[in-house]
Amino acid sequence: MATGTMENRETLNHEMRVAVAATSMGVAGNARKIRLNESDVPSLAPSESVLEVQPVKFTELKMGDLICVRDGNSFNVRRFVKVKMAKSDTYLLTAREGFDKKEALPRNSLMGRVESVTHRGQSYNPMATESFMKKFFGKLTEYGTHKPFGIFSAK
Repeated sequence: MATGTMENRETLNHEMRVAVAATSMGVAGNARKIRLNESDVPSLAPSESVLEVQPVKFTELKMGDLICVRDGNSFNVRRFVKVKMAKSDTYLLTAREGFDKKEALPRNSLMGRVESVTHRGQSYNPMATESFMKKFFGKLTEYGTHKPFGIFSAK
């Protein structure tokens, strides 16, 4: 920072945030270990967890998969709902707990599918913790973002 201008400070601040995010990732085989500070799906992946994320193409995702996405300098966990193709780009429509709207994310924000979660020393497969009925109702309502047949509430 030779001149100390506001632009140089912002650039340095951005570079520091990117470096911190990059160091939170470790590689084990093809899977990545990612530290999750805040969770958007706390029932499956609580805040302060370590995620094992398997890289996957967006075409391999299934409705309901728990995915890790990059949002600027941080990582977030979302439920994959479906793919939306537009003229400008291809988007992943995702859901978060407690929100009734789908969020469209560019496909290049996808880090991969969450295969396991480690929280407070215990590792588990987050998809195996849900009951059949919860999975069924989640898919029926697109994880709280849709009212099927207009008769069920999305919440």
